[in-house]
Amino acid sequence: MSNQLKPITDPAKLQTLAETEGISNALARQFFMQSASGDVFIKRPGLLYKTERKFKGIGYSVRVEVPTKDELETLRGMMGIDSSAPHAIMRGVVETNDGQRYDEYGTATHGNTNSTTREYLLEMACTRATNRAMRVATVSGFTSVDELPPSMHPRKVAPVGKVQVLAEVSSDEPPEAPETISDADYKKLLDLETEYKVVPWHFMNWIKKYFGYDDRKQIEVKNLAEIQDVICGGKFSEEGFQP
Repeated sequence: MSNQLKPITDPAKLQTLAETEGISNALARQFFMQSASGDVFIKRPGLLYKTERKFKGIGYSVRVEVPTKDELETLRGMMGIDSSAPHAIMRGVVETNDGQRYDEYGTATHGNTNSTTREYLLEMACTRATNRAMRVATVSGFTSVDELPPSMHPRKVAPVGKVQVLAEVSSDEPPEAPETISDADYKKLLDLETEYKVVPWHFMNWIKKYFGYDDRKQIEVKNLAEIQDVICGGKFSEEGFQP
């Protein structure tokens, strides 16, 4: 059975989650996702929100540090990572102005990233490290979405020129035509790009590279939620897409 992530839509579950976290239902819907088995995971914007809410009165920083050589050797040995294999290991730190400090490590290898993020091992290690540090700092019992294995994320269609190769097609029948987004979803997407100040050509380069779309109206419904999450998660900067 697939255990890929999906939005939480059950009103009762959202209400319980919102009450537990002390946030609105809308924020609970924005900050959390669930697996097919019902396990709940937190997205990075949720961790940033929790950290800001807890420490804003004190003052704090969230940053990454490069582990020492001895640390790296120890961590690689614990994980069985060959030093010549592509990988990144970083230390995430949340430090407050009154002297509290929370440290955690994040790793990224070809084995624990997917085709979208494999070219960004350092960035993924930084994201995971700071996510884990924020989890410790805020005493969050939810694993972050960015830490999950590739199997937890939806499979993507790999573009090959103008032909798309679908993974694991076992039927001799041709696949059904993909369901593209509606005009209403298209407009909402444009509004989101404006709201979050996404540079249009950065966005177009990203959906072309990772999904094979030449135009927003080619976006399929199955990819829409992930694309919206990337925009709302602030993963676009002046330099472009930042995993």
